[in-house]
Amino acid sequence: MLNVIGIRDGESRFLADPPISQDKLSRLVALDWYAGEAVLQPLILRKELLRLGSQRNVESRVTSREAESSSR
Repeated sequence: MLNVIGIRDGESRFLADPPISQDKLSRLVALDWYAGEAVLQPLILRKELLRLGSQRNVESRVTSREAESSSR
């Protein structure tokens, strides 16, 4: 996956060929893919994507633990 930032345009262009990469990124931000490319406005930095991914991982772990606790 490649994230190209257009500062003047205020957009991020994501290039990802394998559909699995597109799916993973689409779980973090709403994207429409066309021929392996998606555009997001306003732009997003890599560190922001990483933060979103970390938050999702924490949320899914908490949800899993809550489900385990309630089934006991």
